[in-house]
Amino acid sequence: MELADQMSKEYAVQLESIEPKNSALASKDILNKEGAVLVKADTELTSARLARIRQHVLEQPLEFSIKMQNSLARNEILQQTLNVINENDLLKELHLKLHNEEDLTDMCGFFTQYPTLVQLITVYAQLYPGKMKKSLTLAWGAWMIARAKQDSQMTKRAVFTACLFQDIGRLFISKGGSNDSILSLTSQVLGKINGLPITIVRSITNMKVFPTSLGLMKKEDMLEVANEDQIVWLSRFLQVGMSDKFSFNVGPLDFIPILKLYSPHYFPRYSKVIIEAICSADLKHVITDEKSLLENLRKILINHVVLNEWLELFEKVEAQLAISSKNLPLRFRQKAEQVLFIVSSTGLLTESLARWMSHVEEMQLLEAAPEVREYFIFQQELARQLSQYVSMAGFLISRINDMEKKKPLLLLHKEFHQLSSRFNYNILDDESLAS
Repeated sequence: MELADQMSKEYAVQLESIEPKNSALASKDILNKEGAVLVKADTELTSARLARIRQHVLEQPLEFSIKMQNSLARNEILQQTLNVINENDLLKELHLKLHNEEDLTDMCGFFTQYPTLVQLITVYAQLYPGKMKKSLTLAWGAWMIARAKQDSQMTKRAVFTACLFQDIGRLFISKGGSNDSILSLTSQVLGKINGLPITIVRSITNMKVFPTSLGLMKKEDMLEVANEDQIVWLSRFLQVGMSDKFSFNVGPLDFIPILKLYSPHYFPRYSKVIIEAICSADLKHVITDEKSLLENLRKILINHVVLNEWLELFEKVEAQLAISSKNLPLRFRQKAEQVLFIVSSTGLLTESLARWMSHVEEMQLLEAAPEVREYFIFQQELARQLSQYVSMAGFLISRINDMEKKKPLLLLHKEFHQLSSRFNYNILDDESLAS
């Protein structure tokens, strides 16, 4: 079965699941490959008709032959975007300080000139409301970055639309598909839409080339990355960083130390405008009660011990993999470099830092709270990158056939996971956090 045919069958299943709430209509005659009419134009696609469609190989992909009875338009997407941002007090505050309603309205209306996009986002929003919120946040973030850099209107539209539609391939795949396979299907579907700017499709395709788990990039490599791809990557990086296990302790202002740490390696021109935009918005830290922060310093000191043990295991795994696997993937080596970069650039695991934090805890030095907060954020980031390294290492270990080489790595990998359960991702009670 050809991929396009399988995709149409999967999409028909999705349409059938929402048919009672919002049925599809044939926008023109739906033909099979032999030219026979399966459904006439303007006919409602009932469950029975969708079942019939699934039994045939279609003359063209199903999404180019239908429309929805009730479709999302510019104002609905704008309102959904505002609702998502307003649900998060920290993003709401940033939005109020930096937004431009007229410009955001333009972003939300750009896709409506492409009927297939209107249809796809309508179906997607009904089937995956939670994921739709994530896509809207991602699109909003990309737009804010491009706007802060004063990029062209077309660049802003391209990054907003790419982020809004990046997960649409989910409509054409059975449950359980990988992110890469979903991105591939998204690119394939959008690539067939007449007149859609190629920058949108390219940015979605390159989400696979530049994942947020990407290790440190060299300057010459960064110069080859298109502006749109840089913006989309940074929006995804911010979203992942602030919605990880420690999301309740990290807001835009708290994330500034991470952006500064990485800016030489992750698109410095755009990183700079993000940092300036966040700083100019006069936001609050998530952890507002600095006294409580110091009272809970013991948990940060425990993290210091756990991270040192974690790094010892990291070094052992690195040594074993070097022996067991001659050609380690570039992305894995970049991730290892990133872990070491965080450790060396922050002094995070030094004994002198542990002694200083113990002194701050004992004396309850309130003036040291900003530095303590920053070190806590760095701890979270190192733990996050080590976790990604562990996942990558697990995949590499699974591909080693020699059990003598594999066994010690499996034991080390198990210890890695056990250590992660001892790490304190949340050091404060909810009442110590900003509302």
